[in-house]
Amino acid sequence: MKAFDLAGVWRIRSGCGTYDIEGNMPGTLFQALEESGYWGEKDLFWRENNRKCPEIADRDFMFSRRFTLPDDFLTDSDRISLDAEGLDTLTEIRINGTVIGRTENMHRRYYLDATGVLKQGENSIEITFFNSLAYIREKQEKRYIWSAPDNIIDGFNRIRKCSSSFGWDWGPQVPDLGIWRSLSLKAVRRARLGDTRISQEHLKDNGGTDRVILSCSSTAEGNTEGTSIRYTLTSPSGKTWQMESAPGKQADIVIGNPELWWPNGYGGQPLYTLKSELFHKGQLLDRGELKTGLRTVELDRTPDEWGESFGFRVNGITLFAMGGNIIPRDVCNARAGRKTAEELLGNCRDANFNCIRVWGGGIYPDRDFYEICDRFGLLVWQDLMFACALYEADCPEFREELRLEITDNLSRISHHPSLALICGNNEMEWAFEEWEQMRWDGRNKAEYTLQYEYFLPELSKKVTPLTPYWKASPSSGGFFDNPNDPDRGDVHYWDVWHGGAPFTDLRKHHFRFLSEYGFQSFPSYKTVCSYTEEGDRNPYSPVMEDHQRNGDYAGNRKIMKYAAEYFRLGKDMDANCYLSQLSQAEAGRYAVEHLRQNRGRCLGSTYWQVNDNWPVASWSSIDYYGRWKALHYAMKRAYAPVLLSCREEGAMAEIYVSTEGMDGFKGTLKWALKECSGRIIRRGEESVQVAPRTSRKLAAEDFSRELAGDRNRERYLSAELTDEGGRHIWRDTTWFVQYKKIDLPDPELKAGLKQAAEGYEITLTAKRYAAFVELDLYEGDAVFSDNYFDMDAGEERRITLYWNSPEELSEKKLKIRTLRDSYR
Repeated sequence: MKAFDLAGVWRIRSGCGTYDIEGNMPGTLFQALEESGYWGEKDLFWRENNRKCPEIADRDFMFSRRFTLPDDFLTDSDRISLDAEGLDTLTEIRINGTVIGRTENMHRRYYLDATGVLKQGENSIEITFFNSLAYIREKQEKRYIWSAPDNIIDGFNRIRKCSSSFGWDWGPQVPDLGIWRSLSLKAVRRARLGDTRISQEHLKDNGGTDRVILSCSSTAEGNTEGTSIRYTLTSPSGKTWQMESAPGKQADIVIGNPELWWPNGYGGQPLYTLKSELFHKGQLLDRGELKTGLRTVELDRTPDEWGESFGFRVNGITLFAMGGNIIPRDVCNARAGRKTAEELLGNCRDANFNCIRVWGGGIYPDRDFYEICDRFGLLVWQDLMFACALYEADCPEFREELRLEITDNLSRISHHPSLALICGNNEMEWAFEEWEQMRWDGRNKAEYTLQYEYFLPELSKKVTPLTPYWKASPSSGGFFDNPNDPDRGDVHYWDVWHGGAPFTDLRKHHFRFLSEYGFQSFPSYKTVCSYTEEGDRNPYSPVMEDHQRNGDYAGNRKIMKYAAEYFRLGKDMDANCYLSQLSQAEAGRYAVEHLRQNRGRCLGSTYWQVNDNWPVASWSSIDYYGRWKALHYAMKRAYAPVLLSCREEGAMAEIYVSTEGMDGFKGTLKWALKECSGRIIRRGEESVQVAPRTSRKLAAEDFSRELAGDRNRERYLSAELTDEGGRHIWRDTTWFVQYKKIDLPDPELKAGLKQAAEGYEITLTAKRYAAFVELDLYEGDAVFSDNYFDMDAGEERRITLYWNSPEELSEKKLKIRTLRDSYR
């Protein structure tokens, strides 16, 4: 099969004649506007430029180009196909003036017949992208269907397009359009391969030898009479198997002594390579290749003393899921390619994640995304693309469109070992029961039931029979049965943040799996500077409030209010960015420590949210430019295979060790009640042993006498855990009052910098206690092995600064501050 890529420079014109620019495809309108200089030297993120986007998009656009095919492209082929991997969204496609197809779903692949319309020499293609805003307005006028109102263009649910492109409570209204994934012509001789599906059955014989039966089947398009498919499977160690079958028929491969795939922290991620070759009478017509891993995955829903468990069981081991929710990586989806996926998912792996949730208001990620999750050991909770809105499920045409969309997307990802769960929607079952602002009637509820309780579960079971299906998030199992029940299923908890509750409020609750919870902060001050002028850098300026989409700008006020509960006022915007991130990190730490202290009753944490799609104040732990916030470092510590944590209440303190993975812990716990000068008031030490995948309370101390009066403002608990031989150290610091009540001394930090294998090693020493030590560079960015940590008096700590640039660093380029430095 011959292919001709239509990537390159295209002309983009608006139907009204206002816009006439060029853009590189794959790409989108707003990406091309930026590259053409529409916003001058800035971009659509600068100040309030994003506000112009809905008006710009409110019209038709034509994307066109001319191209010359190779001389032999049209020879010796039976069919020419235009393969559109992603068109956003409502289109009509013409080649040499002839209409060859139309599209209406951004989430689908389209293979359009272009046979007979191409010619030798120069050809033309034009794609008209019809006005999505006019389309949803017309739909809503005919029948109004409710959708979430928070800074989102009404009617986003009336079109199969990235919902958050119409805005969200963390994203701007940028209803983009364009050729957002690859577009190519394929010359097909006789037939071509479609998707390959893989299923696996894990067995043990009487002798205990594991074996896996790997079943493969591939679809083929065209004249398949007399064709066959040869499968070649290669193990990670190089062993090969071959099987042959007809298109659509199953071929089985028996694998003895299989190399099992495990989530991050539980084992390795060996991948088997499967090659598929389509033949007709010995002649190769087409070929494909994919990688898969051998593993079982189940949803553990075991009745127990608290209700019913909810968690992932992989290869027979029930794990504690540690991860976060991922949203689209850019408002211009074509810009979010493999590089950004590798960076984002690498940051998740490096923060000890074993799981991510792909949220249902965005897009289905591309192949690269899942391949990277396979390599990094990240289980994928995959929402179907339905979020915070109702849909017209009693319309047969709509259901048929959903059938095509879901079949398309699940077919292409079903072989990935990282795929652990298919979830029907985000928050709609819960909305029917608890959202006061939602408008619904009996018809809406009947449509919901049809879509999520019957149609989608049956379709998911048909396409991905071995992947668990969960009807909604949150849910207790469906049918509107107390969907946010803490004792069953998964929970979305928002009393902290939306409800204004203190960080400690979460400790009152015991959830089985906390799939959404979060806390906002400002992004890095460097990021704030990227979209503001100097006069904008105030939390309540119009520009700062524009880059905050939660609750009609109320988010910035809430950020500052929470910070004021725990910290003193920052001396400038830079300090307020830092303080807001400390609040966010503390909220995340409180949550995960509590959940892991109750490991077994709780089996999962996926916080809201890992990333941003533009530079903004939000719940993210990594900002749009890839800069780790304090939260991401806090989660790295909280998700570590061994977690040392303290639970304080009044003058009482309990110390826990929680373990994940295949290994337990054996070592020594030391703790001391200290003053900032380093003076020890009381101390303790004991040998400890904790079994794998458990949590154990190691100590419970009453410090009422030592903290009486105002001495709780002068004394804190420092805990240290070392493994056998003292090879590794875990630390935890706990104060018994808010940080704003503490008169912090000058820690007199000193830093040394020297080159190391992975970049640079920073040696820090503190003469006195230092709170929330932040490491950064005055210019440029770096990730550190740890950051935003406390140091005891007299402590020396070594931190790796990961650096792959040829530029040399010196101590002068290193920016270090502590909580004390942020105050006036």
